[in-house]
This record gives sequence, C-alpha cells and structure tokens, in this order.
Amino acid sequence: TKNDILRNFRVDENRVKVVYNPIILPSNTADFERLSRRFSIERKNYFYTISSLLPHKNTEVLVKLMGLIKQKQLKNVPNKLVISGVGKLNGSSLERLIHDLKLNDQIVFTGFVTEEEKRSLMENCCCFLFPSLFEGFGMPAVEALMLGVPVITTKEGALEEVTMDCAVYVDSPRDEYRWLDKVCGTQEKYCPVTISKCVVELAKRYNPNLSAQMYLKIFSDVALRELKQQ
Repeated sequence: TKNDILRNFRVDENRVKVVYNPIILPSNTADFERLSRRFSIERKNYFYTISSLLPHKNTEVLVKLMGLIKQKQLKNVPNKLVISGVGKLNGSSLERLIHDLKLNDQIVFTGFVTEEEKRSLMENCCCFLFPSLFEGFGMPAVEALMLGVPVITTKEGALEEVTMDCAVYVDSPRDEYRWLDKVCGTQEKYCPVTISKCVVELAKRYNPNLSAQMYLKIFSDVALRELKQQ
C-alpha cells in the first residue's frame, strides 16, 4: 500500500508511515471432533483455505491441484481440500471445474464459519493454502502461521512482506504443478524450531499494543507539527 501511494501520489516517502494491522486470534477454539463429523475430515489429513469466488483469489488452481493429487494417487499427501468463505456456487466456473474433474468428494465447502471454527480448522489442517493473486494484507495466511501451521502462498501483493519469509512461496501461482511441487516439499522448510521462531516474530509485529503505540506516535507527531506551523 505504501508503494502504491508513493507511485500514484508522488508524496515524500518520509510522510508515509506503515502500521501493520493487529491480529488477535480467538482465545477459544471449536471442538474439532464435531467439525470432523460435520465435514467428514480427519485431523492433519486435509488442506485448508479461506477464499471467495472473486477471480483474484485464484481458488481454481487449488481445485486443479487436488485433481493432480487424485490423478497421481499420491501417498502421504492429503486428498481433501476444505474451503471456507465461499457461499453459494450458483453454477460458477469453480463448480463446473470440480464437476469436470470429479472432485465432489475431495472438495469440502464449509460456507462461512465462526472465528472459533476457523481457528480449529486451521490448527488441525495439514497445511494452509493461500493462492491469492493480490492482497492488500492477507490476514488468513498470517493467522495460520501464528498458530504454527505450515503455509503455502504466493509473493503477490503484500503476501511476502506480511508473512515475513515464514511461508513457502509459489513463484507461478496459476500453475497447479508448481503448487504440487511445494505441497510435496513443504516438510523440508518446516521444523519445530523454525515454526516456533516464526510464531514469536509474527506475534511481535502484529501485537495490538504495538499498533496502538505507532498510531499514537504518528498522531502526536502530526499534531506537534501543526502547532509549530501556527
């Protein structure tokens, strides 16, 4: 966003301050056993994403990825994808793609979920996938990382910046074969030490108290500058 402002409005870079969105994870989590029965999923044996039908969310590439996993009959790779945030498909291209690839049993739509349900689905997935082609922030990817969950995403928009190099990145986000490579190699990047370090660093950056302090300093600096000019 800062770069967009500098490029489009040609203001002095020193006058643009970045304050990251605070992230507050729900303190409670929904009972996964109940969600497991409701959506026919098993702990650590499904991929999870939060998306919509908007084109820039790039959800279709994940459907194609699941088609590849089914076609290749890969072992030790989950064969289910759980998608939250998508309402009625209404004959969309996404629905047609799922039908054409015969993936009705592999793709699970939860509809909209509560914050507690979202946390439970994130914590218990094998990996969180976020294939967006543009994000001004990309909060779901950061939330998953803060829960210690492996994340595969893109470098588009602000995603690489906000995830602080804690995720696995797909350089060609529309290519399902690139996604397959990353899915199969995710365990090489993640280990308990790496995950713990990322959780700590992300928690520091997105601490609500830090964001509040930064806003207060900016407002104070602006007020003082105005007073001096009077």
